[in-house]
Amino acid sequence: MSAQQKVKLEYPEVFEPLLEPYRYKVMYGGRGSGKSWSVARLLLAMGATRKLRVLCTRELQKSIKQSVHKLLCDQISLLGLSHFYDIQQQGIFGKNGTEFMFFGIKHNPEDIKSTEGINICWIEEGEKTTEASWDFIDPTIRAPGSEIWVTYNTRFKFDHLHKTFVVDDPPDDSWVQLVNHNDNPYFPPVLQKQMDLMRLKDYEKALHIWDGQVKQLATGAVFGKQITALKKEGRLCLIPIQPSCEVHTFNDIGKNDPCAWWFMQQVGKEYRFIDYYQNRLEDIDHYVRVVKALGYNIGKH
Repeated sequence: MSAQQKVKLEYPEVFEPLLEPYRYKVMYGGRGSGKSWSVARLLLAMGATRKLRVLCTRELQKSIKQSVHKLLCDQISLLGLSHFYDIQQQGIFGKNGTEFMFFGIKHNPEDIKSTEGINICWIEEGEKTTEASWDFIDPTIRAPGSEIWVTYNTRFKFDHLHKTFVVDDPPDDSWVQLVNHNDNPYFPPVLQKQMDLMRLKDYEKALHIWDGQVKQLATGAVFGKQITALKKEGRLCLIPIQPSCEVHTFNDIGKNDPCAWWFMQQVGKEYRFIDYYQNRLEDIDHYVRVVKALGYNIGKH
C-alpha cells in the first residue's frame, strides 16, 4: 500500500488554498489557529506523494532545536508515515527522494544559496524576517513552480512581511489569509480556558494574542482603558459624515514634535471624531491649507 493511500489527512478547511498554485502563501493571525500544525501535515503528505525539496527556515536558527524539525517529527508519527520518512538529526528524508532541510536565514545564507531545486520554502515565525533576509530568500527560491509559504503570529504593523503582504497590496500571485482560533475546529479546551481568562483580565492583550490584531496600545497609555472599552462595546466603527453639521478641530501644537489635528462633529448628543491629521516641521500656513483642502464646514478651532 502506498504512502498516499495510508495517510488520513485532517486540517482546518481555511487552509485548502495551500493545495492550489500560488508563489506566495502567507498565513498570519493569533495563537491556536493551527497554522504551523496544518502546514507541517500538508507538506509531509505532499512529500509522500511526490518528490519534493522543502527548505524549512526562519530568521534565527542556531540549532535544529529552534526549527520545526520536532513539529514535523511529531506529525510523521501522527500521520502514520514513520515507515516512509527517515528522520535524521539534520534532515528528514522520504523513500521517494523527498527532503526536508533546516537552515536559519541569518546564520546559514551560504548553505541556503548552495541548495538547488527547492520546491517549497517554509518560513516560520515570519514576523521576525527582516527586509534584508527577505531580499535574499525571495530570489534564491527560483526553481520552476517554486513556492514560499510564510506562517507567523501577528506582531507589529511595520514588521517587514506583515507590511509587504497585509498592510500594503500583496505581490501578484499571492494567497494571504488571516487565521485565528475560530477557524480551527481542533482548538483545544485548555487554550479556550486560557483565552477566556485573558479576555477578562486584559482584553487588549487578548485581541493581540488570540485574535491576531497588531499591537496598538503601549503599556501605560494614557487612554488605554478607555480605548479598550470602546473596542469591547463595539463603538469603534465607520460613521457617516454629516455635511450640514459644523466640523470643529482640536489641536496638539508642535513643530519638532508632531502637530496633531482632530476633526469632530456634534450630531445630536453624539461627539463623532471623523478625521485626523498630523505632520511635523511645518508652519501654520501648511495646516491652514490642509484644513481648507478637506472642504469641511468648519466651526471652531
